[in-house]
Amino acid sequence: MKKEDVSIIQAAIAQYTNGHQQLDDLQGKNLLPRGDQKIGVLGEFYAQLYLAAIHPKASMEIKLDCPYDIIVETKFKKCCGGSPF
Repeated sequence: MKKEDVSIIQAAIAQYTNGHQQLDDLQGKNLLPRGDQKIGVLGEFYAQLYLAAIHPKASMEIKLDCPYDIIVETKFKKCCGGSPF
């Protein structure tokens, strides 16, 4: 492996470490669902954005003690864990 390739990989690891810590901090503030798999956490974040876009007047709550992570409640129905509205 070339020296410059090692430097590029090390820089990417440093950026990942900073990003990972920032995601942990956001999880600690309950701004993102908890979890150690950051890709899944980011997926849940984008799921929240999607749900907010299709149900703009609904309330949304992140649940940490449930088998599902997001509760969406509209004027008509409460949805947990992917149940349809």
